[in-house]
Amino acid sequence: MPAVGQTPLVTVLTVVYNAAAQIGETVASVRRFVGPEVEYVVVDGGSTDGTLEVLHAAADVITTLLSEPDSGIYDAMNKGARLARGRFLLHLNVGDQLLDLPLDLLRHQPDDVACVACRVRLGGGRVFVPSADWRLRLHNTLHHQGCFYARSAIPPYDLRYRVFADFDLNQRLLGSGRRIVVNEACVALHDEGGVSNRTGRFGEVYDIVARHQGPAWVAACWLYFKWRGLARRMTPHGS
Repeated sequence: MPAVGQTPLVTVLTVVYNAAAQIGETVASVRRFVGPEVEYVVVDGGSTDGTLEVLHAAADVITTLLSEPDSGIYDAMNKGARLARGRFLLHLNVGDQLLDLPLDLLRHQPDDVACVACRVRLGGGRVFVPSADWRLRLHNTLHHQGCFYARSAIPPYDLRYRVFADFDLNQRLLGSGRRIVVNEACVALHDEGGVSNRTGRFGEVYDIVARHQGPAWVAACWLYFKWRGLARRMTPHGS
C-alpha cells in the first residue's frame, strides 16, 4: 500500500451493498496491484449479509473502508471519491475483476487530461472499445470500468440521475475543454448484471443529452438508438 503521506497514482474504488457472494472475487482481483502507487478504497452501504466480514478479512488489500448507509450507488461513489488520494480514480464494481493497470501510461499523462479510457472485456468474448468522438454526444461510449478519471477534473455525480449519472459526468468532461485519451489496454472484466444493464430509466439519457448538447441532439439520439435497434434485429442470429 502507499506509504503514509505518499500520494498514490491510482485509487481503485469499489462500492458494495449486501454482496457477500460476489465481493470476494472482486477484492481478490485487486490484490496483486495494490502497492506504493495503488490504493484500494471500498465503500459499503451498511451491509447485513456478511459482506463486511469478507471485507475485514481483506484488510491487507483494502487501504480505506467506509461502511454507512447511503442514498444509492452514485452517492456511495461520491463518498469514495472524497476518500480517494490517487491522481487517477478507477471504479470497479461488485462482480467486476481488475485485469491490468497501465501505470506507465498513467504516469506520463499531462495535466490537461481528464480521463484515460481503456477497453473492457464483456461476456461472450466481447470487448468494449471506447471512443471520445461525436458519438459520446449521443450515448455513453466510455465504459465506467475502463475509465481512469483525473481526480482533479471530475465533479461529483449528479444524484438526480439514478442510473446514468456516469453518462452525465462524461458529458460534462466532454464540454470541459480537458482531454479524453483513448487507449487500447484492456483493464477490467465487467459483470453485466449491473443496474445500467437492466434499467427502465432510459429517459435519463435524453434528459442528459438535452442539458448538455441541446434539443437537436435529442432527436439525433432517438434516431441513433432506433437505427441500432433495427440493425440488431436485421443481424442474423449468432453472427
